[in-house]
Amino acid sequence: MPVPIEQRLHKALGVRGLDLVLLKASDLGRRLHVHPEDDDWGVLAKVLWQVENTIRLVTNDEKNRDILRYAYNTPRDSELNARWLGDRLELLAGRRGKGWAAFTTNKVVGRLTTSVGGHLRRNLPVPPAERLVELVEVEREYSRTGIGRARIEVDGNHLSNLIDAWNTSRRDEIEYWLERWTLHFEVEDDYLATVRTAERGEFLCVFTTAERLGEYQRSSGRRPGGSATRAEGVHVLGLIARIPGVGLAVDPVVGGTGSTYWTAEEVARRWSVEE
Repeated sequence: MPVPIEQRLHKALGVRGLDLVLLKASDLGRRLHVHPEDDDWGVLAKVLWQVENTIRLVTNDEKNRDILRYAYNTPRDSELNARWLGDRLELLAGRRGKGWAAFTTNKVVGRLTTSVGGHLRRNLPVPPAERLVELVEVEREYSRTGIGRARIEVDGNHLSNLIDAWNTSRRDEIEYWLERWTLHFEVEDDYLATVRTAERGEFLCVFTTAERLGEYQRSSGRRPGGSATRAEGVHVLGLIARIPGVGLAVDPVVGGTGSTYWTAEEVARRWSVEE
């Protein structure tokens, strides 16, 4: 007898590898409130919302919730999403370190995915319409760029002090290379982690090496680890240009010879593309 879809949602590529057409016609699709007129983005948004909501219901332990998110492959994380279950747990272990060994987290997966699958066989709540709209937008953006959207992060006193000391004479040279470089930056809860400064507004901080990102995290008091990610510069620039009010800071580290920045207005003028 075939294993029901809800009991194997965490297998292989998890929710990122679902046959959405098949799901739409299934009993699980009906319970998830998937409708015949829903497009693939709408179906995926409903799956993500229901799985995330179920994870919150089956365990109050934040560590177990993180393990289940990696198991079901719900985060928007380009390094994670292409991996199968075992590799996702290995990635989680590498990011979190001691206490997160794949051998250990796999036991949690085996125990709690049964509960998740059982919950998904019940009558499920209707996802909030406004949340679905947001999820569809974010997933579309992620599919195009491999990264999420911007959000305000933390107080930017550290960044403000660095900017005050910068010599921006190399900005034209750096601008030429930005689209061609691989840029490293921070993500929190699937969103770009941006910095709000008192006088210059909001910035996305990007780094030309992972080491410089780590240095920034240490010097600014930001937590290191699983929030670090990377993407091609052309994708990063295209994304922030579509988000009003976000500037760009490159290599904001002490002594960075190529450190420079563009305000939100400059980003919009330089990299915006009419669609």
